[in-house]
Amino acid sequence: DEEDENIDVNQLSQEQMNALRVILYTPQREQIADEYSRLILGDQYGQDLMTFNTSFSYHVLYSYQVFRSKYSKVRDAAVKFDTLLAFTDALKEHDVWMHDHEEGWGGEKMVVGLARTWKNLLSRSDEQLGIDTEFTRSGAVAFLEDFKIAVEGANAESMKFRF
Repeated sequence: DEEDENIDVNQLSQEQMNALRVILYTPQREQIADEYSRLILGDQYGQDLMTFNTSFSYHVLYSYQVFRSKYSKVRDAAVKFDTLLAFTDALKEHDVWMHDHEEGWGGEKMVVGLARTWKNLLSRSDEQLGIDTEFTRSGAVAFLEDFKIAVEGANAESMKFRF
């Protein structure tokens, strides 16, 4: 979130500093994140002014199918982590699909599938995932808790993100 990026850490208390969670982005992680932002945004990627409507939710479902296809071919757990993080972050960043969709559009299956994929991946060790315990794992879990709140808050009855 852009507001979070502009925090002056010198103004934070020790308690606030202890509550911060950070996900370290490697060059590979950044490249994959860019790829999935491009996928989700389509022609709007890089635009200063983006417009969204209900059809965006269907584009998100299409993007999820592309993601699943690519993800299923990845064998390295660290690349799987980077890929899943990038796709989920792009979904959270461009969250119109959570709020603006038609009834019965099918997003519930995507959300359940994402949660299941995260649960399976996070069962692996930090070493296998190529992440550090102190920052990236705790940062990823905090990010997923925020994603869960966003998804379930927008769709209390229909979408459950149980990672």
